[in-house]
Amino acid sequence: MIAWALIAALLASEPPPDTAPVFLATSVRVHLHASEELDPDYLRAFARKNVVLWLSTRTNTLRASTLESIAKFDDAWIFLRAPVRDSDARQLSKVPRAGLWLDFNDLDGARRVLGPRRLAINLIGPLDEATFDKLQSLRPAETSWAAPVLVDLLSWSLFRQLPGRKILLRNPGEPLPADCPENPGTGEPTLQSRSGLNPGGFPCGRGPRIEVPWDIDRTVLKGLLVREPSTELVVRLGDDPRMVSKVRRLLDDLGLK
Repeated sequence: MIAWALIAALLASEPPPDTAPVFLATSVRVHLHASEELDPDYLRAFARKNVVLWLSTRTNTLRASTLESIAKFDDAWIFLRAPVRDSDARQLSKVPRAGLWLDFNDLDGARRVLGPRRLAINLIGPLDEATFDKLQSLRPAETSWAAPVLVDLLSWSLFRQLPGRKILLRNPGEPLPADCPENPGTGEPTLQSRSGLNPGGFPCGRGPRIEVPWDIDRTVLKGLLVREPSTELVVRLGDDPRMVSKVRRLLDDLGLK
């Protein structure tokens, strides 16, 4: 609880003087969560440098116009649901750079169908040795873990050994699983906060992710990015066209063109 109190106090404090303006024009990375139900023209407007698209889907069959919009992004992930069929893989030939995003429980047969394409995996609940072995064999580019409130040392050790980027999802008030080593390596897990609070650098890796609303106070946002320049932002757009102009304004304010 002390850690979260310190985080809240940090964000509540005034940003340091003589720093960059609110409109930062930095290399901040934004993870944009959007739905396939959003008009493809709206979706295309977010294809900017340093904007990563995470596209949720209702089915595994995407419209051609949506695939064309996805292809505009330098980095994109498409959510697929079980069962993943050969026909699902064939349509993705139009977006060769896009990675596939799946729940752990939907992984059976996915690699056979999807081939060597990048995988991002959602894991919810305990991480045991059998789960670790399955994840390790798939070599995901990224694993996001919504861990139990209490994480035992074995589970934490297994998570740290996974290939690719490792993101621990945590809510405020939930205990953090371990202290960082004095000299953490580049492959150490990092944190995504669902609260909008600044998680700092814990657990160890750079690039903590913070979920922020489109109307976040720009002074708060400035202070956050000045204090931890490696911070990555998570913005949830969904399928609401009324949100498009608001989220575009946030990206403009961040200097992402």
